Amino acid sequence: MKRKRTSDNFVGTQIKQEVIEDCPSASRESSSSPDGISTPANNPVDESAWPSCWTVEQKNDHLQKNDWLFFNGGRLGCSVCRDVGDLGTEKMAAGSRLAKEWTRGLVSFYGESRKQQLTSLRKKICEHRDSLGHKAAVKIAAEELRETLETAQSREREMETTKRIFRTVYKVARKNQSFNDLGADVDLQELNGIDVGSILYPATSCARIVDHIGSEMRIALIKKITDSKSKMSLLLDESTTVSQKPVLIVYIRSYIEEMDMDGPYELLHWLDVELDDVTANGIFTSLMSTLESLRITEEVLEESLVSLTCDGVP
Repeated sequence: MKRKRTSDNFVGTQIKQEVIEDCPSASRESSSSPDGISTPANNPVDESAWPSCWTVEQKNDHLQKNDWLFFNGGRLGCSVCRDVGDLGTEKMAAGSRLAKEWTRGLVSFYGESRKQQLTSLRKKICEHRDSLGHKAAVKIAAEELRETLETAQSREREMETTKRIFRTVYKVARKNQSFNDLGADVDLQELNGIDVGSILYPATSCARIVDHIGSEMRIALIKKITDSKSKMSLLLDESTTVSQKPVLIVYIRSYIEEMDMDGPYELLHWLDVELDDVTANGIFTSLMSTLESLRITEEVLEESLVSLTCDGVP
């Protein structure tokens, strides 16, 4: 390592700084030390954050050259080895190992003079950078990052594929098409070069997706009604299922100003309010249970409900 000679015999004059190629020189306001290397004077930065023998410029220079360094109360550590150690060392090559001192941030300097301390840290950093364990850790970290990016890209592709299928199903339901048309629509998109996945799309899958879309739209619409505190009215009717079980048909009629509606509309209706008890008390209990599942509580009804209409059948 090349060094410039410095004079140790001057008193009352500024001592020339020793220039070390691996470290930038200390500031001009630094005071001299017996070994000829200037020591920071009145350093306002907390010296416990990095080794106390380093100046701010030296710290920044080492971080620029070794971006894996981290500080631990005046001691050094390797963030790459630390992170790989947390993942496990199964991928470590034979003959390589992670130094516990570097993974735990316990590396410190030795020597009485600042010159010796700087030299010891440079030597330890250099030896660790060139060690088999650190090189293996860097390789493993790069592989993990690549796998993470590939996984994220794969999930993004799957999400885009799912969106395409949901849009197609929504079109089928919106146009009152047969659910059997979904397969033909998907085949057409594949012929046009659009990736829509590699699974089958029978009518049952279309029906499930329609139910999911309708459920999410219902939740979003109810949130708009409750957030806007719009007035609403309930229209009730009864019907039966295929198994002849009685159900309650419920319509919500409301007006939401921000949706630029011409007037009140029947915004929601569903046929899944099954009645185990067809008495007045049973109908009321089932109705309130369904409304509360959609966040239309008694408090919301007290504030927003203006009318309740039914055919008079208990």
